Amino acid sequence: MWDYVGIIRNKESLNLMLKELRHMEKRIDDLHRKGVSVQFLELKNMATVSKLITKAAQIRRESRGTHYREDYPKTDDKNWLKHVCLERKGKSVNASFV
Repeated sequence: MWDYVGIIRNKESLNLMLKELRHMEKRIDDLHRKGVSVQFLELKNMATVSKLITKAAQIRRESRGTHYREDYPKTDDKNWLKHVCLERKGKSVNASFV
């Protein structure tokens, strides 16, 4: 996560992280066949949270606070003075803004 979604982020690094997370989710699903344990659930939850953080960072096309996008270095209050809310719908994640 730190290498791709650290304090300094850009479209390329965020896309690479999402690709890595999709690969990791497949490997985690393979582990599920071996049974469920506390460690398995913690790993699955960490992957889910990582995916949500990465997706929200990808959606926000500006820099704000500790979220710095090299490709969008300015703060944009006109378009981005809002929260990014993510919600799971089936297997997909939908974004809304408040």
